[in-house]
Amino acid sequence: MNSPDVCATTVALNDDESSRLAQVPDGAHELTDTLQCELQAGHPGSHMALGQAGLEVAWWLRWSTTERALITVDDETGYCEATGRPVDSDPSDHDDWLCQLPAEHFGAHSWQMSAVGRVPSEANQQKLIDMAYELMERRR
Repeated sequence: MNSPDVCATTVALNDDESSRLAQVPDGAHELTDTLQCELQAGHPGSHMALGQAGLEVAWWLRWSTTERALITVDDETGYCEATGRPVDSDPSDHDDWLCQLPAEHFGAHSWQMSAVGRVPSEANQQKLIDMAYELMERRR
């Protein structure tokens, strides 16, 4: 079974957007100059892409031919609450995945589409390494 395609539209960040995203405390990803829309291909209306995620809030860029804005999304302002499992997930993994898109997004949920690749920030890379070592130590 094939997963729905992610929208292939990209946008270059302007200097103001790049500067604002670089100032997000505890940024989860390495910043890039270009973002890719994370909604399902063929969606109506504005494009949306995660610019940066901090500990308590994520900054999304919403853009179209007539508007462009950095918006914040957190647990109160609305992430999609849908859960499910990717078609190609490991059959032994029984955990549902939470959709990582803002509430009321068009089309498929994030776990139904191929992910838009992101590189964790240097600080988050170290946290992931530390968590892996902790897990290995507990399994000994």
